Order: sequence, then C-alpha cells, then structure tokens
Amino acid sequence: MSARARTGWDVARTAGIVVAFAALFAFQLWLAVGNLVGLLQWAALLGAAINAMGWTYLVALLAVPVIAFVVALIAARGHGDGRRALLLLGAFAASSALSLSILHLSQTTVLLA
Repeated sequence: MSARARTGWDVARTAGIVVAFAALFAFQLWLAVGNLVGLLQWAALLGAAINAMGWTYLVALLAVPVIAFVVALIAARGHGDGRRALLLLGAFAASSALSLSILHLSQTTVLLA
C-alpha cells in the first residue's frame, strides 16, 4: 500500500478530531482543578489540612485525563481518522470511568487531617 499525500482537508479533519477530544479532556481537567480548589477552601474553612490520601486522590484526578489523552494520541499515530477518533473516545471513556471511581473512593475516605 503506497502512502498518499495528505491534503489540507485531511489535516483539518484530523486537527478537528484532536481539538474536539482535547476540549473534552480539558473539561475533565477543569473539573479536577475545581475539586482541588474546592477541597482546599473547605479544609481552610474547617481549619484542617488535607492528608496524604487526599493529596493522592487529588493528584490522581489531575493526572488521569492528561495521561489518557497523551497515551491515546501516541497510540493513534499513523492510523486513520476513524481509528484515531475511536482511540480517543475509548481513552475518554476510560478516563471518565477512572475519575468517577476515584471520586467514589474519596467519598468513603477521610481526606482531612
């Protein structure tokens, strides 16, 4: 199979797919930052500090969408736009599920010292 030259439309379609999924992952990251800021404010209001387990959950919530997006982009290199979109969709679904699991675990754990 010979490699064909990519046209401007191919590049624009690929960029559109990546930008659309980047926005979804950025929203997940924004929610994680909101959780971090909210918990810090709540701890300050109570005069407490966040313990090591709390920091672990917060850092994991921040890292999951970033890592999932980067891994999906690396895995999608060299594939067509359909496979790229499916890989990014799978990564977004996995990232969402993992983030929700972390949030559920954090509700059953004492996060303040």
